[in-house]
Amino acid sequence: MWKFCHGLRDGLDTAVITGYSMDCEEGSSKIDMTPEEIEGIRSLAMNGMVIGKASDESVTGGTWVYSFETPGGKHLLSVELYKGMIVAADGMYQYQK
Repeated sequence: MWKFCHGLRDGLDTAVITGYSMDCEEGSSKIDMTPEEIEGIRSLAMNGMVIGKASDESVTGGTWVYSFETPGGKHLLSVELYKGMIVAADGMYQYQK
């Protein structure tokens, strides 16, 4: 178990978060997010704990990507989720908030 964004917390509390749905054929589409959804994703990035690897496979479509940027536009990080798991290049991970 480890902290999801350990060491990357600076700026996440004030970051502008934009969400996208990802489709293999159509690419990305910006999604509307409620303030509650934005704060939920922010909470995951700032306080979430990765509790284990769920799969060695990684998906490339049907995911939701959340981009964190400073108010000035500098990209801080992106979080990709699929069916309640974090997607990474080496597989998918379970987490808890």
